[in-house]
Amino acid sequence: PKFPETYRDISILIDKKIASGEVSARISQVGEPLLRKVELYDHFDGKKIQEGKKSLTYALTFQSADRTLTDDEVNPVFAKIVETLSSQLGATLRD
Repeated sequence: PKFPETYRDISILIDKKIASGEVSARISQVGEPLLRKVELYDHFDGKKIQEGKKSLTYALTFQSADRTLTDDEVNPVFAKIVETLSSQLGATLRD
């Protein structure tokens, strides 16, 4: 692919019972066709995390086969991912 990749990170708090693979699958579904890769790079549960919750951080890679993506193209997809994780899995964004 000759067009550059664009990256976004997303950190969420989610119920401990929900598998990280389920979260990855939802992100991938919603992010198509611009989302190329979803990678879990941090998983944390401990004293600073609310009881029954865990923190997951994913690196998202967006890319188009035929053009350079703009923020105006990526941001709405990212917002839809956030909304879907919230409405379907009860996730909340971490700062």
